[in-house]
Amino acid sequence: MRLSVQNLGPIAEADVTFGDLTILVGPQATGKSIFLQTLKLVQDCALIKAALNNQGYVWSLSGFPDDFLELVYGEGAEIIWHANSEVKLNGKKFSIKTALKSDAGQFNEQAWNAVYIPAQRSLALANGWVRPFEGYELATPYVLKEFSDALRLNLQMGLFDDDFKSKKLNLSRQISRSVEKLINSLIYQDGEIFIDNHQLRRRITMKVRDASVPVMNWSTGQREFLPLMLTLYMILNRRPRPPYIIIEEPEMGLHPKAIQAFLLLVLELIQNGHKVILSTHSPVVLEMAWALRFLQQGQATAADVAKLFEVEPSADLLPLFERALTADTKVYYFDRRPEDGRVHARDISSLDAESDDPGIAGWGGLTDFVSRAGAVVSQVMARSL
Repeated sequence: MRLSVQNLGPIAEADVTFGDLTILVGPQATGKSIFLQTLKLVQDCALIKAALNNQGYVWSLSGFPDDFLELVYGEGAEIIWHANSEVKLNGKKFSIKTALKSDAGQFNEQAWNAVYIPAQRSLALANGWVRPFEGYELATPYVLKEFSDALRLNLQMGLFDDDFKSKKLNLSRQISRSVEKLINSLIYQDGEIFIDNHQLRRRITMKVRDASVPVMNWSTGQREFLPLMLTLYMILNRRPRPPYIIIEEPEMGLHPKAIQAFLLLVLELIQNGHKVILSTHSPVVLEMAWALRFLQQGQATAADVAKLFEVEPSADLLPLFERALTADTKVYYFDRRPEDGRVHARDISSLDAESDDPGIAGWGGLTDFVSRAGAVVSQVMARSL
């Protein structure tokens, strides 16, 4: 799949061909979220229309559809997409006015082409439970409302075996036992996640030894990761599965070791046939992409990938590692040009540290400080000798 945009928000141009794993990097406010929300829009426009209709939203079809864009992108969206904007999916121009005139049909989350896990996912948790669609302000981006409501509905319908009694969430039915164990150890410190009843309401809690700890008392990383993990479980638990999974900033609140465990989950998604798209500010994510590229070139084995992740090559992990050695990984740098302040996305998939292009050598700016710190320390130490 290929998505190209021009003159969309801060983006002057971005032309991205997606691989099995596609990673977007770049400073804040360079349009990565706008680009990904646009991908969601062109993939699932009819479903978005139907969902907004079902929630009672209305918008004008006369003139440029600013009302609808505000419902999709959030407040101020009228400056994102304008008459000079151009969006193409697989070379075919996408017309938002034409899409809005088509029949919306009925909303059916099983028909999603792309599941979007936003960076603001911890906002989905309120008072120990998950917010409904209507629990958000009008100006909240659609992707957060959809993400939150889908998770809430699946929890209420018993996806996780909630029988209105205290019930442990068992994720290992769909996630490899080794991956679940590692995530639970590194992120939840071997705590057990439950749904229980508190003051006549459901809530999510974590049992650590003999204590029951509500969500508001968890660490930031634990709160950030829970909605992400449950949504991925929701995806793996259903048929048909959506082909594309978009995750913004999965590293939020996580220690590098925990990010490493999350990346195993990404490999599992790829092994299950999904195309995964990440936006990130974490060098750990690009280190994996860089290492896998060289492992593929060096005819590595699954055991070598296991060493990369510091895990045993167990039977349930071997298929993940074997698939990782054939996965096509793409990396794009959303770079704001100083001459005009506009953003241009470029392919830096080689991640070649010896490249003359600082964007490639510096992995989109993620390794600049480390490289500079090493150079400065070396210079100071050399002077002191």
